[in-house]
Order: sequence, then C-alpha cells, then structure tokens
Amino acid sequence: MAAMSIKEYRHCFIVLGFEKCPSYESYGMMNHGPPIEWGKNTVVCDPWYNEWFASDVDWVRKVRQILRRSSGTNISDNAVLRFKMKSYIPI
Repeated sequence: MAAMSIKEYRHCFIVLGFEKCPSYESYGMMNHGPPIEWGKNTVVCDPWYNEWFASDVDWVRKVRQILRRSSGTNISDNAVLRFKMKSYIPI
C-alpha cells in the first residue's frame, strides 16, 4: 500500500496491490494508464472523491474526472503525470 501524489495537480490518493515497493518517483500518461511498474492488480482509492477503481480498467475515465474536479482544468490525453510516493507499507 502506498500513499501517492500527482505533483502537478496537488492531489494524493492510496494505491493497493503492488507486487513490490514502487519507485519514489514514476511517470504515467493520462491516456495510457498508470506507471507500468504499478502492475495490473493495483487499485486506486481516493478518499477525497469517494472513488476506488482497478487501475488497469478505469484509469482514464476516473483519473480524468478526479483531476478535473481537483484542478478545475481539462486534462490533455497526452498529459504526462508525475507520481511521487509519500509512504509505503508492505501488506
């Protein structure tokens, strides 16, 4: 389990299901999903927006909505998202 942030959007959330500790900093694209190193079995839990979803299934739709609400701007399909791990707890 890791607490992650998206630096450009000042937003944090929890990710469950890592097979190993994720990198301190990683990159993903809005239209391609989360960083590859997160794996196929991760679940994003966002307590601020009462959302949870499988990262390999609902990434584009859910993250776009969350970032639009938190930043007030539309997110480009080609936007590169920079993730920063705040903390990690192996479970």
